[in-house]
Amino acid sequence: MTKSILIDIAEEYFKKTNRGPTEWNFYTFQYNNKIKPRKIENARKKFAPYDLETEIPIIVVDSTILRSGKDGVFITNKAVYYYLVNINGKGWRKGKVEWDEIEELLFVPKLSGSYFVINGVKIGQFGAFSQSGKADKEEGNVLNALFELWTDALKELRM
Repeated sequence: MTKSILIDIAEEYFKKTNRGPTEWNFYTFQYNNKIKPRKIENARKKFAPYDLETEIPIIVVDSTILRSGKDGVFITNKAVYYYLVNINGKGWRKGKVEWDEIEELLFVPKLSGSYFVINGVKIGQFGAFSQSGKADKEEGNVLNALFELWTDALKELRM
């Protein structure tokens, strides 16, 4: 089932949320046509081998220092891909979860960075969205609010 509703919700949400002096006003993530092709290519090669025929990139949350897109979270209309540091801080965790399996999706801030959580399970650690950085925390809140809109809409569709 194609989740075009996710794209529609994101489009409306960012019309209200993306306020500021530039075309795109968030540092840690990019949306839809604001995603740099290099990030899509790097993520696709490293951890998000999405189907070019049926999947549409919606959000890239980049956790690399140089903003290359080689690790982080890559969200399409069909799935959430991730490549993040393990919870214990040792090694990396790579995976994919289809939207049909997702009930909850969020970043949980910690003192330094945040946890990425799917369905109540801490999937991995992320360098951004910490409790300590105001801009960092605000961007995490923007994404979490969008994730909540998405999961609520999908719950309604499943009923």
